[in-house]
Amino acid sequence: PAFGRRKAKDIKRRDIIHLIDGIVERGAPIQANRALAVIRKMFNFAVTRSILDASPCAAIAAPSKENRRERVLDDDEIKAFWLELDQAKMHDMIKMSLKLMLVTAQRKQEVSNAKWDEFDLKSGWWTIPSERSKNGHSHRVPIASMAKELLTQIKKSANSSDFLFPSPRTDSPITGQSIDHALRKNVDCFSIPAFTPHDLRRTASSKMTESGISSNDVSKVLNHSEGTTISRHYDHYSYDKEKKSALAKWSRTLDSIISGKSKKKVIQL
Repeated sequence: PAFGRRKAKDIKRRDIIHLIDGIVERGAPIQANRALAVIRKMFNFAVTRSILDASPCAAIAAPSKENRRERVLDDDEIKAFWLELDQAKMHDMIKMSLKLMLVTAQRKQEVSNAKWDEFDLKSGWWTIPSERSKNGHSHRVPIASMAKELLTQIKKSANSSDFLFPSPRTDSPITGQSIDHALRKNVDCFSIPAFTPHDLRRTASSKMTESGISSNDVSKVLNHSEGTTISRHYDHYSYDKEKKSALAKWSRTLDSIISGKSKKKVIQL
């Protein structure tokens, strides 16, 4: 909108800098980084297609330093999140989507945009299609006991929508932004420090590793991209057995944490 109907060739480096600086000045430094990234990608595309000879974004550095988040909820915080979520002033669809993120360890967008035809409760699998997964590969997620209970509750509330979490105003799914906004707005409803939806995924991942599940198996549950070309092209094993075992163990652990039955490790001297 800041550039209106101006032609791409007329946008100069000083225009980009002025736009980004304006976003920083209004108190949104991380959003300024995101805006620059999107604009840079657009102009790089124009250069690769010979629409422009050069990008006006060249040599413009991201205006703000981003700190890598390391927030992982401990057992007491997990229990507080789960039980206090019911008192939060947000739509039930958002509450259940947050719980499903923690239970399945899947990404916010993959959960919020999920459709019922991706689920087979009888066989116990949720298949995220390639067009919806971050790495472009379809992903089979085992449906453990807590996930199955949640899905049963969600089904009762979703009416006839194709989506698990339809927007209360339209039949489109709830957005990731609405989930983020709901959490920020309800920060005082929780007796624990602020957290994000991605922190729930990180928590599930960390807890699985802590329980003795190998980092490779946890990575398969998370559907991380393979790190090497050899892995991508030659490892076609599905890891279904390992993923199913990992999420079943996480489901039992989570249930114990919420019910207060989890046992803290005692170090014997």
